[in-house]
Formats: sequence, structure tokens, C-alpha cells
Amino acid sequence: MLLPRVLLLRTIASPRMMAVSDTVVSVEMAGFLPRLPSLDLQAPVTQVLNIDGGTPCSLEWMADTNRLALINDGRQWSWDGEEVLEIPRLGAEPSATCHAPLGLRLATISADGFSASGVDEGMSATPLPNTGAEPRLIRSLTNRRLLLFGPSGGGDWGIWLWSGEEEGGACEQLAAGLRPVSAACISDAEDLLYLALDDGVYRMALDIEAVDCGPLSSAVIDTPSPAPSLATDKQGNIYVCSQQGVRVCDEEGEESLLVRTPDAATSCCFGGPALSTLYVSAAESIWALRANTQGVAAPSERRMRFIEKQVGAGDRRHAGW
Repeated sequence: MLLPRVLLLRTIASPRMMAVSDTVVSVEMAGFLPRLPSLDLQAPVTQVLNIDGGTPCSLEWMADTNRLALINDGRQWSWDGEEVLEIPRLGAEPSATCHAPLGLRLATISADGFSASGVDEGMSATPLPNTGAEPRLIRSLTNRRLLLFGPSGGGDWGIWLWSGEEEGGACEQLAAGLRPVSAACISDAEDLLYLALDDGVYRMALDIEAVDCGPLSSAVIDTPSPAPSLATDKQGNIYVCSQQGVRVCDEEGEESLLVRTPDAATSCCFGGPALSTLYVSAAESIWALRANTQGVAAPSERRMRFIEKQVGAGDRRHAGW
């Protein structure tokens, strides 16, 4: 079924920006760039969705179905470029707050707990095993694993590794004693973790196989308030949602670009067949920008099966697959 309040808007091919009514989105250079910018400054910025009176957030790309998943007013939706479909869930009231790809499904945090659902119409959510954590935020990893972030019994936040349903949903703690985490993203090699806290973006070393995190660094990027969303690309750039739009910084926190939006940016993610489109939500709208690099995302189910086949044949999987 179609979402009545969602309107698909046509592309306006004006260099670097697009105007709809009085709104303008632009990509601005923040300083000298020693290399090709991660976003295409000459490509049009396209407004792909507008939800009248809505507040779309939690953008996630579903590689296996080529769909963009989002949450609006507690309901989950997916968009394939033409059609917007609701993702059915358990529970009478919509209450989803966060989701992340889990193979062919979406893992979701809601008032109903920690569950997974298919993106196709008619597939209901199924509860996942009790993790022993209180997850408020989830991020995808390879091998159909998840990182969970949330408060522990003492009130401090922790990070847990959920190993997947195939292994009984085992959940092991990687870190404890953290302040609340508003957003997180993971490097391409899955060896660095970026966390948005109340005053900045921080970095931690990540060792998935040893189930361990290194100490929290000093702030890599200062922010006046908690960033609602983070993303990263294969060049190591960090994309930070802010009141002005999306700040693009290198791994040391040096800002190179600003995607200026008419309202505060609420979410961002990379998607498209080559993971070379940056999607940004701001107020009622979702925008698409062409990138000169690939974003970081968990491998598709097809890719995971290929990796498993290669590993089973004796080949080694290199970092970044």
C-alpha cells in the first residue's frame, strides 16, 4: 500500500543545489581539500521524499532489496525509488525508535523490545532472544551481527556484541561506563567505532574477534549538542548530522564539507547500488547527494554468502569485505 502523506518529487538538475518552494540544500567547501571531495560538488541535490507534517529519521539502506528504510512517527517504511510501503510490526501501537539491517531483515528497537522483521508486505516482526542488555541504539556488522548500545543496571551505558540468531543470540559486553550514546558508526575495516556523546564525536578501537573495545579517545569532533546520526565512508570521512546540516570531517576531525540543509539534519546514510549516494533527512524531507566515494555499510546477504563460500574453500577474507 502507499503512504498517503508521502509525495515523490521530481529531480531538478541545478548544479550543487535544488530549490523547492523557499528551501535550498547546498554542498559547501569548509576549507582547502588536498584530494577529491567525498561528495560531488557539481551534481544536483535531489529531494526524493517529502512527508507532509512528518519527521523521517533512522535512514538505513537495505542492500538486498535496494530499499531505503526509515522511521516516521514510530512507524517503519521502505522506499524503492517509486513506492513507499509500511513494514508490518508486532504490537498495536507504532513505537519503533531505531533499526539496522540484519541480513534480509531489519533489527528494530521499539516498545515491544528487540525484534526483527522483513521489509516485504505481510511479514511480521519476530522477537529476538533476550540479550540481557537494554538496547537503545543498534549498528550492523558483518556475519549478521549487531552492536547494541544502551544503559546497564547502574545507569551508565555499555556496548554489547550480539552474535546472531544462528548462535543462539549470544550477547557479550564490549565496554561499560559510558555516557549516553546518541549515534554511532563503524569504520570500513570494523576496527574503529565512532560514538556521538553529549558534547562531541569520540573514537574507540574495536576488536570484534576479541570482544573488546579500547579506551575512549578525547573528542575527535566537537558538537554543541548530541549528534542524532553518524555515517562514514571508505576514505575514513565522518558524516555528522547537526543543526546546520551534515558536517563532513576526516578521521582527525578536520571539517572539509558542509551539506547545508534548511532545517536540522536528523539522519544520514549511504545507499544505492554502489553505496555512492548519501541520503539525508531534514524536517519533512529526504535528500539524495551523489558521492565520489563509497559509504560503509554491512555487506548484503548475497555478499555474505559469497564470503562464506570463499572461506569454506580455504580463502581468507580481507578487511573491508
